[in-house]
Amino acid sequence: MRNSLLLIVTASAAAVGCGEQGDFSYVAVSGVVTVGGEPAEGVLVTFNPRQSGEGIATGGSSIGRTDADGRFTLRSTLPARSPGAVPGPHKVTFRGSGDIPDPDAPEDAIRLPSRYVEEGVLFDVPGDGTSAADFALET
Repeated sequence: MRNSLLLIVTASAAAVGCGEQGDFSYVAVSGVVTVGGEPAEGVLVTFNPRQSGEGIATGGSSIGRTDADGRFTLRSTLPARSPGAVPGPHKVTFRGSGDIPDPDAPEDAIRLPSRYVEEGVLFDVPGDGTSAADFALET
């Protein structure tokens, strides 16, 4: 009986989302990042789902990297790497190519203010996804 209870508790914990893809639905999310009005290349964009209620699993984070035009497309960080992000509120953080300690970083590497790197901004991913997750960052 004791082993059965332990097995049930362990299985329940795994089903809640301890690193698994789970039953979360992902929707397509893409957009553009600009810094000072110019497209920002090489910025890592991270969407972290916000808890939408006590004890409610929200899904995994999603990431994308901007191209030369500042465009990015998100993919889940979970093992299946599903395209997009889970619908709902997210904390979005940005890390420029100059925000990661690298002695070989070019002089023109993008360095973003800590409010974007650490605090981030809020963004609500619509249930049907979006191609307009656009962020105009200021230095």
